[in-house]
Amino acid sequence: MKITLATYITLTRIVLTPFIMAAISANNWSYALVLFIIAMITDLLDGFIARRFDQASTLGALLDPVADKILLVGSMLAVMPVIQDQFILYALYFLICKEVVLVVGGALLYGKYRIFIKPSKLSRVASIAEMTLLGILIVGYCYNYHLPEYLLYLMISIFCMLSLLLLGRYTRYIMLMRHT
Repeated sequence: MKITLATYITLTRIVLTPFIMAAISANNWSYALVLFIIAMITDLLDGFIARRFDQASTLGALLDPVADKILLVGSMLAVMPVIQDQFILYALYFLICKEVVLVVGGALLYGKYRIFIKPSKLSRVASIAEMTLLGILIVGYCYNYHLPEYLLYLMISIFCMLSLLLLGRYTRYIMLMRHT
């Protein structure tokens, strides 16, 4: 199996995650922000390169959503100790659980039925929303500026609703698979 440039870029996102987590844990918010931005750019770049230069591969298709989940869950876990707001903490717990359910469910589907659920537009929107939330939190700690509470709560509520829709989609898909 040939590893393409696009796949190497995806792997970069996985490799960056522990460094982002370490920077957050050390309260080095500037370093965390730079690394997080680089990781987000790799998320845009890998898909673009895969499509533009005909580098789409099965490995890349499997690794890209996994890399997203590793980045999201790792960053959420790292930022949780500094979060004081209970609503935000519970929302992060929910989002982490959703990511774990999707990974485990996807692995079970692939293991039992050899079915890989390609990321939908909804899942891409949910990932972008979660990365945006993390970016906002990291920027807030980096520059000691935080969004007004009502705006942050509204965003988080919308992101959690997107996640519920996504979980519903996957649940429906799994139920359909059980009856075939």
